[in-house]
Amino acid sequence: MSLLWSRSSRGIRWSVATAQRAREIALAGSDMLMRARVAGRSPDAIRNVGACCVRLELLGTKLQPGGWTVGLRAPSARGDGFVAAIGGAPGDHRRGILDALVMARHCEGGDQVTFLGEDALERWLPLGAVVEISPIWQETDFFDLHRQFRAIDTDGSGEIDAAEVGQLLRRVLGEEPSEEQG
Repeated sequence: MSLLWSRSSRGIRWSVATAQRAREIALAGSDMLMRARVAGRSPDAIRNVGACCVRLELLGTKLQPGGWTVGLRAPSARGDGFVAAIGGAPGDHRRGILDALVMARHCEGGDQVTFLGEDALERWLPLGAVVEISPIWQETDFFDLHRQFRAIDTDGSGEIDAAEVGQLLRRVLGEEPSEEQG
């Protein structure tokens, strides 16, 4: 079965196809670009779960609070140089901040990606750099993703496979998914 998204002891992983699709959506939405300044690195809450992120301070705009999937384009990148990232936009006194895990490091085997480590983030997105953000979609309940993941991962394997996505589509659509969907 094809692994679509996984949160396991090896960290958060996406299939390369998922990351590529997010990049394509970011490119298509380039008329809605936002700008942000790299303001910091991984806060303790992110480090405590073994992840690394970049803290972005949005310039002249704010995202709605919650979880986001976005495309990020570094200042040195070409026009199509977006990479996918997932992150949280707080709604409290930190409004205007996005802590983003950049999903661009290939995993062993080559068919999955995970977040970039601190060294790669520092090279690609140095402090003070201004980046472009293309919002892709907002997660409905970012801070309860673990519950949502468990509800979809019906076999308890710690991975969401194609059969479980098919079950989810049947539940959401109320009908059998097409061959392309399921």
